[in-house]
Amino acid sequence: IPYNAIITLTIKLFNDNSNILTFYQNYYTSILVDEFQDTNDRQKQLIYLLCGDDATNLQGRKLFVVGDPKQSIYRFRGADVSVFAEVRQAIKEQGGVDITLPDNFRTVDKILEACNEVFEELLGTDEKQDVFFEPLIPHNTSENKPVLLQVPFDKETKDIARQMEAAAVARHIEELHQQGEAYGGMAILLSAMTACNIMTEALEKAKIPYQIV
Repeated sequence: IPYNAIITLTIKLFNDNSNILTFYQNYYTSILVDEFQDTNDRQKQLIYLLCGDDATNLQGRKLFVVGDPKQSIYRFRGADVSVFAEVRQAIKEQGGVDITLPDNFRTVDKILEACNEVFEELLGTDEKQDVFFEPLIPHNTSENKPVLLQVPFDKETKDIARQMEAAAVARHIEELHQQGEAYGGMAILLSAMTACNIMTEALEKAKIPYQIV
């Protein structure tokens, strides 16, 4: 049975057998769902049934969800970020509290300042939208500022552009090393391992030691 069918069949089981639904409603006194920005309407219906007797309207105050709509990445798998906004509002209507956590302890101030400036313009601040900008507050500082590298390319020149990008990254690493930064104190984050070979070739040409993790 595929995953989507499991959810559909479970919803049908609950709707057709009130005694089974009641058992699980009593069994789960509290429900926490993480990464809720990547759920869909059927998953919401299942959760709502566990919280009450209505698959379309939230009942009770046993549901706690955690999520960030800006991090919704599974639309290609059927995720619907609007469900997060809908459930967020439903929880408030049931007397729940909407808690925002803007404090960031991972990233330094210079990077967050750049991110806040870019994403405010990109996402907008209209809270009626499913996804909107909420500024992050840094708690770590650094003197180093982020460097923006723009390599224009099209479908025909994509591979050349990647090589140029990798070479530029290698040069920047070497510049930082010459300024006293240890090679072991720097890392390259890749969006996919398909770009790994191009990057390692550039590092080898620059005689920069590296380790793939």
